[in-house]
Amino acid sequence: MYLNIMSCAYCDFSPPHPFFIFLPGIISSVVPLYIGEIAPRNLRGGGVTIPLLFLNIGVLLAQIAALREILGNSKGLPFLLGLSGLLPLTELALLFSCPESPRYLLIQKRDENGAREALKNLREKRNVEDEIEELRQEDLAERTEKAMTTFRLLSNQNMRWHVITIVALMAGQQLSGINAVRKAKMSQNDKNPI
Repeated sequence: MYLNIMSCAYCDFSPPHPFFIFLPGIISSVVPLYIGEIAPRNLRGGGVTIPLLFLNIGVLLAQIAALREILGNSKGLPFLLGLSGLLPLTELALLFSCPESPRYLLIQKRDENGAREALKNLREKRNVEDEIEELRQEDLAERTEKAMTTFRLLSNQNMRWHVITIVALMAGQQLSGINAVRKAKMSQNDKNPI
């Protein structure tokens, strides 16, 4: 979330750097993927959506903090950018305490003992054999399933409404005008420097 705040705050004051263009996309993909892999099955849905909710809250807070009346002026800008640099460094230090994904360890690395230990660490219980067996079943199902192509996805009747819904939501977001508002705000900041 804080890396996204940093990228949004930075983009309000200068032309976007390629690093800050791709950063929110990477964050919004990797974090839910990791949480989805380490969460128990009954918590996966909520666990995957919570980071995206906080990502959007981070964008909102960054936009509010970057207002000229709050921190978007010559006195507040060093604090805003310093805060947005301090928080990611804290997260980076805490990253090393995160265990590897048990699913990744078992399915990709074929390290059953490592997956078992990671699950014991995450679930704080000794008996994780049921989840290990569930992961094995997922692995078997993935190996026996044929590769999904774009044509197969679009022709699959079970997936058609899911694809239509996602495409409609993404098109609505792109056509809502938010990109034009951000561009206008950036050009306004170029005319009125801090």
